[in-house]
Parts: sequence; structure tokens; C-alpha cells
Amino acid sequence: VDPRKALAAIEAAGEGAQLLLVVSHMPLVAALAGWLQEGVLNTGRPFHLAEARVLEADLLAPGLAREIAAFVPHLKH
Repeated sequence: VDPRKALAAIEAAGEGAQLLLVVSHMPLVAALAGWLQEGVLNTGRPFHLAEARVLEADLLAPGLAREIAAFVPHLKH
């Protein structure tokens, strides 16, 4: 699981886009979100089951994103 490879693929797929939706699984998504927000390659803060986070960045690069929203569905048991 290497967020650097994921970021390279995201940049290639989203070139010129203003909005981009990334769908992934743990642990990659947590590592990628953590790297984009904190600029540190680590495991990142885990996501809840089916959680979505909205990150905003003027430039898609490590440490430059900020979380502006998070959505966690309430699951019935």
C-alpha cells in the first residue's frame, strides 16, 4: 500500500478536474488522506465503515489538503 502510487494515478486520471471522487479501501484510503493532510507517510486515521471524507486542496500535494466534511452512515443492526 503506497499512497505515492495512488496519488500519481489520481493525478493522471483527474488532470484538469476541479472535483475528483476517489473510492478506495482501508488501509490505502487512510494512508492517502493522512499523507495529503499531514504530509507524513503513515497509516493515517482509520475510516469508519462506509465513511466518506471531503478533502479540499488548492494543489494536490502532501500536507496541503484539509478535511472540510465527513459523512458516516448510521447502520442498523
